[in-house]
Amino acid sequence: MTMTWTSIATKDVPAGVIDAPWIAITDPFEDFDHLLIEAEGEWALFGPPGLACGPDGIAGVPVDAASLVVSACRPGALIGKLGGSSAARNTAAAEAPPAEGATTPPPYSPASFAIGTRAIIPVPDTCYGPLFIGFNLAAGAIELKALKLSVKGAKLA
Repeated sequence: MTMTWTSIATKDVPAGVIDAPWIAITDPFEDFDHLLIEAEGEWALFGPPGLACGPDGIAGVPVDAASLVVSACRPGALIGKLGGSSAARNTAAAEAPPAEGATTPPPYSPASFAIGTRAIIPVPDTCYGPLFIGFNLAAGAIELKALKLSVKGAKLA
């Protein structure tokens, strides 16, 4: 299996308080069945003075799974989703179900996923983006100090 990666986007997210559920990182994309997402940065969780955190989240902080968007990953970790709305915070359960009798799935993948410092994500056949990123907290703002992202796409050969 060979994958040749093509750059889709490189983005520096501006520092400041982030209270939006999702931030669009790419425009819609085509012709890729996998994404390689790499991230570096630092932010603070839970208000002043905040807990320093990076893309892989913060370890050792007891948090109820219900307060996380992706329960299988650490609080504050960088997470993503493909397509859908920038306003929908939760995973697939919060997205509208397909219309009764619909035979085609929606052009997005409503499930949120962990990104961390590096992730390779399969892109569903019917999805064409965009890629949104967020932070693994179901509510509240984070104070972003720095975040740089690289997004590449590939098609299995």
